[in-house]
Amino acid sequence: MTAGTDGDGGDRDEADASGIAAPYQIEVLYRGSAVTQDASTRAVIACDPGVQSGYALVIRHAGEVVALTTWLVGLRRVEGRRGQPLRPAQPPTASDHALVVAEALTILRALVVPAPGVDVLTPVLVAEDWFAGVNPGTARDIAQQFYFCEAAAQRHGLVFRAVGNQTWKKTYLGRGNMRKDEALVAYAARGHEAHPQVERWAGQTASALTEADDAAALGVAHHWLETEAT
Repeated sequence: MTAGTDGDGGDRDEADASGIAAPYQIEVLYRGSAVTQDASTRAVIACDPGVQSGYALVIRHAGEVVALTTWLVGLRRVEGRRGQPLRPAQPPTASDHALVVAEALTILRALVVPAPGVDVLTPVLVAEDWFAGVNPGTARDIAQQFYFCEAAAQRHGLVFRAVGNQTWKKTYLGRGNMRKDEALVAYAARGHEAHPQVERWAGQTASALTEADDAAALGVAHHWLETEAT
């Protein structure tokens, strides 16, 4: 297993690892004290599915959206160059998705404590919907990861919702019909503005932002907590 990293860039010990088989990184975005949940508190686990999938655990409490943790799971294929070997893709498995969701639920239970008489907070699992794009192979890979995410929701007894690609971008970025590279730079920039400790979201070009799928998941989460629209 490849150990994950936390927001400070340190390796996680094998003894503390979640069991996720694919290479992964975890970013701890909230380091404050536990939140006392009230009747208006809501939570979402959001996923941007793909060969490299992003996850985000986000709550809305007292009218404020608070990002708790993000995960980046899997690695994209890297083409070989002169003097550099080809790196094959290492996508997450169905079990990896279930383990990420399990870890998110554990973190949520630790950080959001119900007030007396309030039921334990149950998040909704929301994923960007897949669509048949220009490349059938890419569409097939994304669809597989989307359904792995849905299966993880079923395994943990969570409500699952799919959100259209343009729908969440219009809410979060102000425009839905953005080019892929343009959207990548925009959601990474917004994530980095809110969480400057995540240095890999700081790139100014799409080529410099090879690992920002968890920043996209943050956008999906923000959209859902603001609108609950699919």
